[in-house]
Parts: sequence; structure tokens; C-alpha cells
Amino acid sequence: MNNVVENTEHENLPVTANENGFQMSVLAGSYFGALTYTATMPMYDFKLHSKVPNSGNRTKEEISQRELDSKHARNLALYVLKGVVRATVNRLKSQEEEVPQELVEVQNKLGNQPYMALQPFVVNIQSTDMERIEMPTPAFGERTESVLHQITLPENCSLWVSDGQHRKKAIDMVFDFLDEACENQKYKARSRSLYPHDGNTEVSDTMQDIWKMCRTAAKEVCDIPVEIHVGLDVEQEKQLFTDLNMYNKKAKKDIALKFDTSNPINMFMKNELIGKTELKVCEDNKETWDNDTGAISRENLATICGFLFMNKTSINGATSSKVASQVVDAQRFWTAVRAVDGFGDDGAKSKTVIAQPVVLKALARLFFQYAFSKKKNLDMLEKLLSGIGEIDFSHQNPIWSFYELTDDEKAEHQNVIGELAEYLPNDPAGKVRNIGTYNRTDKIMKFGGRHNDIAPIVSDMIRYQCGLPSRHQN
Repeated sequence: MNNVVENTEHENLPVTANENGFQMSVLAGSYFGALTYTATMPMYDFKLHSKVPNSGNRTKEEISQRELDSKHARNLALYVLKGVVRATVNRLKSQEEEVPQELVEVQNKLGNQPYMALQPFVVNIQSTDMERIEMPTPAFGERTESVLHQITLPENCSLWVSDGQHRKKAIDMVFDFLDEACENQKYKARSRSLYPHDGNTEVSDTMQDIWKMCRTAAKEVCDIPVEIHVGLDVEQEKQLFTDLNMYNKKAKKDIALKFDTSNPINMFMKNELIGKTELKVCEDNKETWDNDTGAISRENLATICGFLFMNKTSINGATSSKVASQVVDAQRFWTAVRAVDGFGDDGAKSKTVIAQPVVLKALARLFFQYAFSKKKNLDMLEKLLSGIGEIDFSHQNPIWSFYELTDDEKAEHQNVIGELAEYLPNDPAGKVRNIGTYNRTDKIMKFGGRHNDIAPIVSDMIRYQCGLPSRHQN
């Protein structure tokens, strides 16, 4: 691969730098009677000329932002890096140039999706900077949507971020990553790197060229939308932040999962489970006992698959390359589950406890341990898979209702219960553990809603029935 020479000049872009500062082409408008501008500017220029009004840049009384959530910023940085790689690929294609295979592999590792965008940044030019700025001031109510204006901001004048501090931090992190890869040919340790490398922190000459291409694209063809408020004081900034964050309504988890095509685990759910195996799903988490069609809500299915692939309650952060290596084993898990009598049938919850999400979560946690964790054990994995087909998942199995049984009932079912107690948590005397309710009339075991507490105990019950080691053994 030829060495990449980066072009740092922004040609034909709406932001230009000169000795007096930098100029922006903007549209002027009236936002509830207040003068505002909208603009599109290169992501790199926004990084250079924006600040967040937090403790690092303001006094305590002048802070008009919440504390940074580093985890959220990192997740956004992964998204931004994915977008930069996508822009690099699209730029090469538009120029009818060959896309290097190494770049294709980077995109496959990070994941691809049909479209990408960031929400507009909302910023303020402080009232103290107004006198030093050349900008148009249309008459109140004058419509100027179709006219581009030029505003010039001095070099020491900042765009203060009222909405978008995590997106700004994400952009900073991506450029830091690209600079480190390009200049020092180093990745951070795998747990902290934005790029899921194999553990080798050295960046090869070939990959250095790839990242230089990405850095050039990030500077030249990655623009972001900005809404600019002008002349707000600190109290007005605080009000703006409050209004922008108080009146947002987050999309329901089920509908987000239904629409999303970027997360590889979600795509496994859509393509392999719902598509090929026709696993029943229901919307809005409506899994009732009275109107049970045998369906699982998308939200519960995502949590189960989160445990299955990552041993986490969420599928966020899944990478395409990692999930691709796990798909075959994950298919085996769901094949074993779907083969259990009653699973997926109408009235499944009344027929088998495996239709209750907490039991599936318990199974998924065990499967991850033996299939994908650092302590994976393929022999134990096979015992678990065969055990799923042999365990009695009926409600009448006294193991599921162990904590509900009287001493006489435990004695009656001793041949089934056996040494189960040695697999369960060693509770102090007098403690009554409640994992659900057994209805003796209907002979139905309903597990409770505290899944994070209950799933590990159900896993213990499954370990015992499959002949797997107890988690309480040294």
C-alpha cells in the first residue's frame, strides 16, 4: 500500500480559518423570538472550537452542564469511529478507487448499518463575546432561511455546548485514537481501545496507512450539524440545558430493537431466531399468563441474548467480529431450548417453566460460562446442552418449588431433590428465601420479578439436574 499523505486543508467547506479567527456560513432564524443560527461544520473544526461548560472550564457558579458519563461517551465514540470508517469507504467508492481489504476488515469488526447520523449540537456564543464577533442581525421576525450569512469568530471565542457534551467527548476520543495510531503506531490495551484488536498493541505500517486514510476523511468529509444560540448568559444556558433534556421522550426498548439493524446480537435475533426459526416475539413486553401465545418480548429476548453472548443484561457494546464467532454455538442453545416440550406453544407458561424469561436467562448465563468465558469448558457445555433435553421443566418438578415445600413434602420428593441444597446458597438460620410462588391448586410455579436475584439460583437448580459442578464449591 502506498504511503498516505494527509490533506489538512478544508476545500469548499462552510468553515474557513484566517488570521482573524474562523468564518462560518450560517442560516439566521428566529427561535421563539430569539436570534439563532444553524450551520454545518467539519467535525474536526467543532472539536477545536467548542467547549463544555463544566467544572473543567467554568467556575462552580457558571457550570451549566451535568457531569460527564464516561461509559456513555465511550459508546458514542465507538459509534463515531464506525461512522468515520464508513465515510472513508464511501469516499473511496465515490472516487472510484479500490477499497483496501484491511479497511473492509476494520469495517466488519466495527460493524456496519444502513445509515448513520448524530443529533445536532446545540451551542451558545456567550454574551461576553458578542462585541468581538462579526455577525448579521436580521430584524425581528425577518425570514432569512434561504440566505447564507458569514459570521467570524475570534480564535479565543468558544462555542459552548448546551446539548451534546457526550458527543463532543466521543469526537475528542476518536481523534485521540486516530492520532495515537497514526503518529505513535500504538493501540491502547484491548479493554480500553476503541478498535477491537487481537491484543497486540502495535500498529503495523499497513494499518497505519488505513488509520491515516480514516483521519483524513474524519477531517475533510465528516460534518456535523450545529444550532447556535447567541448572547445567552449563564442562567439562560442553564434553562436551555434543562429544557432540552427535560422534554425528551426516549423510544421504548421494544420498538428500538425492532427498528435497529446496527447491533449484531439484535441482527442475530432478527435473522436467526425470528426469521429462520420463527421464534414468536411480542411487542411492548406484553407477556401475560391469561393471553399467552408462547411469545417472548423483544426486550426479554435481548436480555437473554445479552447473557448468552456477553454475560450482560444488555446487548450494547457487542461487536460484529465477536458475535460472528459465537453464532454457531448460540444457534445450538436455541435449538435445544426450542425442542423442550411446550416451549413456544399457546399457553406455554402454564405448560413449562422454561417459558418464563428468568429460566431462559439462567440457562443463558450457564451457556456463556461454558461456551465463551475465560473459563470455558466444552465438556461441561455438552452436558448442559444434553441436559436441557433431559431436565423436567414441568411445573410439577419439586426442584423449582424447593423453597415453597414443607419438610414433609421435601421428604416425599427426596428421590428427586437429593443433594440439591448443597448447590443452593447457604442461607443463615431463619432467612426465608422467596424466588416465586407455587400454586398447589393449579400446580403452577411462578417465579418472581427480581430476575437478577432469582436467575443465579435457578442456574444452581439447573447445574444440579445436569450434573454440573456447583458454583459454591472451592
